[in-house]
Amino acid sequence: IYEYFLIYCEVVTKSRITTAILSFNRDIAIPLFLQVCPQTTGCHIIFHG
Repeated sequence: IYEYFLIYCEVVTKSRITTAILSFNRDIAIPLFLQVCPQTTGCHIIFHG
């Protein structure tokens, strides 16, 4: 059984905002979120089932 998460990240680069939506299982989502979130603004992780 796989659990998927949606990671919303708004990255502000040179006055431009890039939004990335990623979907991974728990083993990938959690470590990736913890690594990316401090480097971005408005980063949220949402359980997707």
